[in-house]
Amino acid sequence: MRTIDIAHPEALRAATKALRGGGVIALPTDTVYGLACDAHNEGAAAQVFAIKGRAGVKPLTLFVSNVEEALRLGRPALPDHERVMRRFWPGPLTVVLRPLQRFPPGVTGEGGTVGVRVPDHAFCLDLLRALGGPLATTSANLSGGADIREASKVAEELGGALALLLDGGVLPRRAPSLVVDLSAVPPRILRPGERAIEIAALLGLTPPP
Repeated sequence: MRTIDIAHPEALRAATKALRGGGVIALPTDTVYGLACDAHNEGAAAQVFAIKGRAGVKPLTLFVSNVEEALRLGRPALPDHERVMRRFWPGPLTVVLRPLQRFPPGVTGEGGTVGVRVPDHAFCLDLLRALGGPLATTSANLSGGADIREASKVAEELGGALALLLDGGVLPRRAPSLVVDLSAVPPRILRPGERAIEIAALLGLTPPP
């Protein structure tokens, strides 16, 4: 496994090459270190679950670079809910949408939905633009394990199975992304997180405890 600092001039090219070759990479995000692969590559998505040692029950999350790309992949149940995406992205907000494209098993959830978000991390956004399509992502740890915020710990736990590890230093401690199901009417907050009160107010929901 190769490790490269995200500030290195070759980091973006190496990550894009690994992803287009069907590999699974680890990279820093705006919350924790994550695993990522080409969202349309079924073999790569299956490899993510194998690396984590997790059954493909909990779906992967799609990273995209902007709202327009998200709306090409899925749509909320009500058009008015698009304003949540525009107001709170980029950032730690995952929205569940009704898919407009076909994705591999493990990306689409049991209800036929997809989780999508725009990460608030410059390297992630540059990589998404360079790749020209979505990434299927999940946290870079063994199933059931603690979130990882240091590249060296990702290497210890998962390194042998990765095509590339991108080192973004030690990440600050932060809550996981808030998850809102916009495929349902009314929408539902599935997992609390940052700015939950603001998002609940915008959707006319009772804030989570």
